[in-house]
This record gives sequence, structure tokens and C-alpha cells, in this order.
Amino acid sequence: MKRMKRFHISHIPAVFFLLAALSLPAQNKDLYKGRLQVESAGLKQEGDSLLLSFSVHIQGQAVTGSQSMLLIPELRAGNNTDSKTLTLPYILIDGDERQKLNERSFALAGADKRSAYHRPQMHVNTRQSTDTTLLYKLKIPYESWLGSARFVLYQQVTGYRQESRLYALSLSDKVEMEAYVPYQASPAVSFLVPDRETKARQLRGKAFLDFQADSSHIDPGFSRNAPKLARISQAVSDVKNNPDAVITGLFIEGYASPDGLYATNERLSKERSLALRDYLKTKFGFDGGLFKVSHVAEDWDGLVVQVQASGMEYRDKVLEIIATTGITAGREVALMRLANGAPYRQMLREIFPELRRVEYRVDYTVRDYTLEESKSLFSRKPEDLSQLELYNLARSYGKGTKEYTDILLEAIPGYYPGDVTANVNAAALLIENGEPNSAGRLLDRIAGTAPGGNHPAVLNNLGVIRLLAGELDEAEALFNRAKTAGSEEAARNLEEVAVKRADNQKMERYKNR
Repeated sequence: MKRMKRFHISHIPAVFFLLAALSLPAQNKDLYKGRLQVESAGLKQEGDSLLLSFSVHIQGQAVTGSQSMLLIPELRAGNNTDSKTLTLPYILIDGDERQKLNERSFALAGADKRSAYHRPQMHVNTRQSTDTTLLYKLKIPYESWLGSARFVLYQQVTGYRQESRLYALSLSDKVEMEAYVPYQASPAVSFLVPDRETKARQLRGKAFLDFQADSSHIDPGFSRNAPKLARISQAVSDVKNNPDAVITGLFIEGYASPDGLYATNERLSKERSLALRDYLKTKFGFDGGLFKVSHVAEDWDGLVVQVQASGMEYRDKVLEIIATTGITAGREVALMRLANGAPYRQMLREIFPELRRVEYRVDYTVRDYTLEESKSLFSRKPEDLSQLELYNLARSYGKGTKEYTDILLEAIPGYYPGDVTANVNAAALLIENGEPNSAGRLLDRIAGTAPGGNHPAVLNNLGVIRLLAGELDEAEALFNRAKTAGSEEAARNLEEVAVKRADNQKMERYKNR
């Protein structure tokens, strides 16, 4: 029974090897007696490497004692226009006598890998009665041209006189490629820490008080004044009695409707605004220096707003008269004559009473709060928290929590609708949550304003949206602008653009192979 040897070569460093004997003509056809069988040959891409493997079964008497057999794997470019080749580490199978000669040649050549007698990666002695199986595996760095490479195995048998015969066996003409998964860019979005602010707040309201004929005195017991004054007093008391708030100013402005004499309307609007000032000053003991009082004799602007919002007949004509006829050029008379006075009478009943009012505004500041105080206040009076306090509160809950999302997407933008920081942070969270289109609408809204247009965080986050959409040129331009403006995230994102662009090129080669 024949004995069989098994040898295994795995993960051998790739080398370039040229054998001078390959160019010699074969002189003796009878020199080769044995048989060689190659099985399980293949080429397979694994990540950034190409795995080459084959199994060689060498029958006994493949070489005589005086012969050598070389097995030389080679990769050749698979198309006619590319002449690239890669010769891989070879296997040497010797007979007994030949092995001694080759060992002497290897010793003389030493470490010179350019020598024709460069030592092989494996040196096997096979005797006449012994079958030998070699398992060959080799990983080499993957290059694009290898995707279409052919795998050829050269077999050379050499005798004492260097008489050689060369055979070539094509083992594989196709690389088994991994299913290519496109690179998913992971760009860095920009969040901004809000600046510390002086928390200036305002309380606004309207008072539709009733006055007795030709009187500007506020009588709490007259008509419906009691509940109206109670609402004003409660609103002002809430601020005045808040230990965390300091009132810095009170603004009062009186308005009259456009009907009647101008001089009368001016007197009434002024006196009624002063009357509310005196009422608040007396009731709450405010210092007179806190007040600023003004008046509007005829509130034509308010009339336009009310008419535009109404469904009254002749609305457009009423608006046209107001827009084209001056106050002293007969505007009110023209309105009275329109459609025999029907629109004017309707305004007297339904709109003019809404214009006779006193508006007030209380300006105040609020102290800063700790994180624990902010948590308590957020459920009761979130309007008293600054953007920085709200931002820190959101971060304390952590990304992914409902509180974090609600504060950044709803609370802060609600209180700071045009603020760059508020919109940048909301957009950044929307991007992270997979809503780039919504984020883009927020950023586009502030990108056209100063300072939003050239803000590095705005530019970077817009670039992230373009990158995720595959618009690499647009993303790169935005990242470059953001980097110049000082964005650290943009500098990292430019690397993501380069990686994605290279990956796109790999994908094209994969599809076209």
C-alpha cells in the first residue's frame, strides 16, 4: 500500500519571483514520467485581501531521483489590454539526488531573492513509491486589477543537465467576489452650547375697559370693568410676587377707533392710557419711573388687520380705500359712502369696539437656576428658563429620552424661534433621528439670515444632509466653508467625503467587473 504525505502552506507573504529556467526550451519529452492532479482551486476576495488556494496531488514516480519539479502559481490580468502579472511563491519537489544539488545552490545563493536559485517557500522530497498531497493557501493584498485576474499554475520539470519541460495549467479565470456593501458615511453633526444670557422676559396684555361718557377715569364698578381689571391685576401680581423676578419697566399704550373727531380720539386714547397707569401705580405701589406711556389717536393699522381677517362684504374695496386715500383727504367719508354706508355700519358694530383698548407690557428679569431647580420649574414655568438652562436640562436626561427630544425639538425652538443655536441643535437632532429633510427646512430658514448664513455649524449640518443624500460635491463645498469658519466637525467630515468617494469608485468597478 502506498504511503501518502500531506503538506500545508497558509498565509505566506507574497513575493515576486522570476525563474530563469522557465525560458529554456524543453529538450526531452520523456523526462517527465509522473502525474499531477490539481483540485479545489479558487480565487476569492475577502475584504482587502485575495485568497488563492489549490490542492495538488502528486503521484509516485512524478520525479526521479535526479529531477526537480517546480509548481509556480501566477496571476495574470484577465483582459487583453492589461499585461499585469503577479508571480507567487513557488513549491519545489525534488528527488533524492536532486535535492542535494538544490540545497547546495540555495546555500550559495544565500538571501539573494533575485537569484534563480532563491529558496522556495516549501521544499519537498518525494520518492518513487510515495504519493504526496500539497495544500496551498495564500493571502495577498487585493488590488483592483485582481478582480478579473486568471489563476495559472506553471509546472516545470528539470533534470541534471538543466533540461526542462514547462507545462501551464489554467486553474481559475474568475475571482469569487464578496457581495459589496456600500460604505455608510457616519458624519459628525454640530451641536452648539447656548450662551449665558440675561433672562429678560415680557408679559403682554390688552384691556378693553369701559368708560362713562366723556370720562377717562377707571371705575371698577362700572359696566364689565371688574372682571377685566381682575385679569390685569392677577397677571401683574404673578410677576410682582415672583421672588425670582425683578420688574424693570411697564409700558402702556392707549388706542382709539378711527370713527369720530380726530382731536377727541387723541384726547381719549391719551387719557385712558394714563388712567391705567394711575390704576396700576396706586394698586401695586409701583414707582412712577418704571412707566412709559404712549397713545395712538386712530388705530388704522389695527383696522386693516381686523378687516383682512374678517369675511365682510366689500372687504377688498374697504382695504383699497384705506390704502389709497389719506386720513386728511377724506378717507373716513369715502368709507361712509361705500355701498350706501353698509360696510361702515358693520365696522362700527363689529370691529371698532375691538380697537378701543389699552395695551400693557411688563418687562422683568429672572434669576438663574440650578439643574435641580430647572427640573422642577420646567413643568410649571418653562418660560422662565434660559436656553442654556433648557439645553443643560435636556442633556441631563440623555440622548434618546423623550425629555431630551421634547426640549430640543419643541421647547427651545418654541421660545427661541429665530435663534441660530436653537435651530442648529434641533436640526442636528433631526439628522441623528433620520429626518434630514425636516432638518434641512430648519437650516434653510436661518441660512438666509445673518449670522446664520456663514455660521460654521449651519454650514456643517447642511453639508451632512448633502453627504447623506450622496451629493458629495455639494457636501465637500459646504464642509470646506465650515472648516474655514472654524468647524472641527467639518474637518472630520471631509475625510468621510473622501472615503465615500473612493468607495463609490470601488462600487463602480464591482458592478462593471
